[in-house]
Amino acid sequence: MSVRATRWLWFVALFALLPLPWMAMGVSVVPAVRYAMLATAGLAVALTEGAQGPAPIIVGMFVLAAVLATGACGLLALAVGRLLGRTSPRRRAALTLGFIVLALLAALLTQPYRTPYGHGPRGGLVEIFS
Repeated sequence: MSVRATRWLWFVALFALLPLPWMAMGVSVVPAVRYAMLATAGLAVALTEGAQGPAPIIVGMFVLAAVLATGACGLLALAVGRLLGRTSPRRRAALTLGFIVLALLAALLTQPYRTPYGHGPRGGLVEIFS
């Protein structure tokens, strides 16, 4: 596996699975993809219904959370790619794919996420997107 592919896989895995905190509108710890989804949905509602009242502020907070969380995932993926770049391609692939499988299993089988905007206060990967 190339170093570039390693970085991209780590970025996608971190973007989809890494619990990141945000405390602007209640304490939540969810993956960056959740913030991106909230920003996109908020922007769509604001454009469709008209951005009046507190809507632009709320959408702005979601966009800021999405940008910061995505940036954090990107920086972490770059650091991991640089660290794993010194290893052999086979070892790099094994470590990367092993991490993704373990992180996905942990996100599905445990409740690492916390959100005030979901069905319950804590949940796994399935619960935060339902």
